[in-house]
This record gives sequence, structure tokens and C-alpha cells, in this order.
Amino acid sequence: MKTIEVIDSLCDCANDFIKAYKNEGVEQKIIDAIIVDFVNYFSAQYCVDLAMYTSDLRNREKRSVAVIDKQSVYENGLLTIRNKYNSSGIIKSINRNSHMNDCYGNAVCDNSMALNIVDAFIAEYMKEENYTNA
Repeated sequence: MKTIEVIDSLCDCANDFIKAYKNEGVEQKIIDAIIVDFVNYFSAQYCVDLAMYTSDLRNREKRSVAVIDKQSVYENGLLTIRNKYNSSGIIKSINRNSHMNDCYGNAVCDNSMALNIVDAFIAEYMKEENYTNA
């Protein structure tokens, strides 16, 4: 499994996730920004400058065709990167990368709530029925 295949599988899941996930305490544009920022952050940890915008994600067609061992992805990077992303300050990151989302540097959300959104995304990604099959 190649890094880009893992990133494609994350992007596919992110596309589905932002369409389905709702949280009455957080504006949808902030949810979208959190997910896009996390996927970009994940990609950067593997030296891939994905440079995905929220608009790119909404309009993205599914690309994953590889079989992904998601448990291996989780154990060998996803969890560690999630922790580093949290430590960096999720909302600060979204506001710093405001050109890539619809928050324009004004995202307001408790970091723990933002982390809950990232965790919900990871949980959705890890669901067995979402494994990509060749």
C-alpha cells in the first residue's frame, strides 16, 4: 500500500464524512475546515503537499482503488499524527490556513470539540464497511 493510496482513501472518507456529519454546536464550514486541515496535515507528515481546499473536497470524485489495511494505517501513523495535530492547536491551524477554507481566519470552536470531530472522522474511516476493495 502506497502513501498516496492511503491519502486517497482518507480523502474519499472525508468527502462522505462532511456530507453526513452534523454537530449543532459547530458550524458546518468549521467541520469541513477541520477535516480538510487534518487530511492536509496528515499528508504533510508524509511529505505530500496535498493542498486540498474545502471546495476541492466537496467536489471530489472517489479515487481509491487499492485495498487499504486501515488497522496498519491507524497503528503506524494515524493515531500519532492525530495527537501531533491536536498538540499544534486545531483551531489555530484552521485560522492560519484560512485561504484553504470558508472560515477566513475567524473559526471559533473549542479545541476539544474540534478534536472530537477529528476522532469521529477517524472512527468513520476505521469502520470495516468503509475498507476500500480492489
